[in-house]
Amino acid sequence: MMPAALGMISARRRCVPATILAALARLIGMWIMIAGPYRAGAPSPAAQAANLKTLNEAAVALHRAGHVPIIGVNMVLPMIDAAGGTSAAYDELMAPVSLALVERCDACLRIGGLSSGADDEVRLFQANGRPVYRCLADVPVP
Repeated sequence: MMPAALGMISARRRCVPATILAALARLIGMWIMIAGPYRAGAPSPAAQAANLKTLNEAAVALHRAGHVPIIGVNMVLPMIDAAGGTSAAYDELMAPVSLALVERCDACLRIGGLSSGADDEVRLFQANGRPVYRCLADVPVP
């Protein structure tokens, strides 16, 4: 059961017109999910680490621009480790947690190459009428 206070926050957010939310985001910054490849196209742990570094570098740039960056992989990797670090744990946790984070973010920055997981996140943002940016320069500065 969701605590009443959380329900009010969630309900309130849905009642605020998108134009007002967009105006507020420009003033106070947005929570922006950074979507890009992690394991996709990364045949080795070193390649995965390089992909994660790219995601984190984009996060630093968003933070410096006044936003709160969210990276699903950074949220989920410690959970996967705690669940045994297996491929089964990855499959159980990565997509569901990353996709759940979409509901909490105001926008998405899609970076990097091919990634079906990142593309799934983008589709959810678009389905909910939230902006998807393809370039850091396109993200509005608060």
